[in-house]
Amino acid sequence: VFHCHNNKLTSLKGCPKEVGGFYCYGNQLTSLEGSPIIIDGNLYIEHNPISIIDSSIEIKGEISIDDTNFDDRIKSLSQDKLKILFEHGVDYDIFRKDGSINDYRLERLFKDFNI
Repeated sequence: VFHCHNNKLTSLKGCPKEVGGFYCYGNQLTSLEGSPIIIDGNLYIEHNPISIIDSSIEIKGEISIDDTNFDDRIKSLSQDKLKILFEHGVDYDIFRKDGSINDYRLERLFKDFNI
């Protein structure tokens, strides 16, 4: 498990690529670039001004995105849909640079994965 919470981080560059869990809440993150790509446990990124998923991350455990700048539609997704979004959302180009969502592509992602 990798803990880097409450450190005023603005970047995740240099993080390990595979971890048992990733706890980076309470920072100043606006990007997930540099984050682990495989998380065998939970991902906690709450209390960060992040609004886009710009890295593909495979997450086995729970995902917590409370008190972030994600659109409310993203915050209301089920854990299953969040996992698909974090792992494949970049491939579908779901997020625009301003944090807005391409609704058609988001719908297509879930349709392609039958959820």
